[in-house]
Amino acid sequence: APQNAMIFSQGMVNGNGNILVYTDDPAAPNRDDPTLVSVSGEPVIELYKAVLDENGGSVNPGDILQYIVTIVDTGGANAGNVVFHDQPDGYISLIPGTVTTTQGTVSEGNAEGDQAVTVDAGILDAGQTVTVRFQVQLSKQTPDGAVIPNQGWITSDHLPLEYSDDPSTRTIDDPT
Repeated sequence: APQNAMIFSQGMVNGNGNILVYTDDPAAPNRDDPTLVSVSGEPVIELYKAVLDENGGSVNPGDILQYIVTIVDTGGANAGNVVFHDQPDGYISLIPGTVTTTQGTVSEGNAEGDQAVTVDAGILDAGQTVTVRFQVQLSKQTPDGAVIPNQGWITSDHLPLEYSDDPSTRTIDDPT
C-alpha cells in the first residue's frame, strides 16, 4: 500500500433464510461500518560509507584515512534503536578519539585502546540523516597494491541487519 494509505475492510456473512450480517468497526460510532486502517509505511535504513585520504594524493602505508558514514531512514516511518558498528582490521587500525556523530552517542571508539566503533544514533525519523566520521591509520607494513576492504553495519528495532554500501561503486552493500 502507498505511504499514508487508508484501507477500508468489511466482511459479510450470509446464510439460509435471508440472513445477511455485516462486520462492524467497534472503534467507529456507526453500526455496520467498515474497519478503517491507516498505513503509515515502514522504516527503511540505508547505510553509505565513503573514505578520504587525509593528506590527499595516493594512499600510502602510514596514511590516515577518514571514513564518512551516512545513515538515512528512507522509509515512511521512524526507525528505533539505530546502532552503527564498525570493526577496522587487517591493515587499518582505528585512531581512538576520532569518532564523531551528528546524533546520538559514541559508545565505543573514543577511549584509549578502543579498536571498534559503536554509535547509538537512537531514533531516526523518516527522511532523517545521521553522519558518523572516524579515522584509521594504514599500517606501515601494508604491501603495495593491497586492497583494504572495510564495512560497517547497522542494527535496529524491527529491521534486518544492514551493511554499509560504497557509494562510488555500482555494487549494492559492498565494502568501502
